[in-house]
Amino acid sequence: MELKIWAKSFFSIYRCLNSLIKSLDGYIDIRASTCFYSTLSRLTLCGTEKVFNDITTLINKKITLLNVKMLTEKLLSSLPENSARFLVLKYIDGYTFEKTAQS
Repeated sequence: MELKIWAKSFFSIYRCLNSLIKSLDGYIDIRASTCFYSTLSRLTLCGTEKVFNDITTLINKKITLLNVKMLTEKLLSSLPENSARFLVLKYIDGYTFEKTAQS
């Protein structure tokens, strides 16, 4: 049962990875082009070190997401075709069991 819950969570996350990576890219671009750092109470000028650390943190998050994507794709490619297709349809594409069975 635990494995089923873990797999469902893992593939649900995979479904969102492309949009998360794209969002991170946009935020990295914004952070790289501005020296300002906004908080709820004020807008402050940041030093080069702060901007560098922020960008490095964002890039590391992107690398982690890309690794998750790569590992998921490697896992799917190592499974028998029918099993991989089922996982993609059910957990990534969000099909119901009935719709998955029809596909």
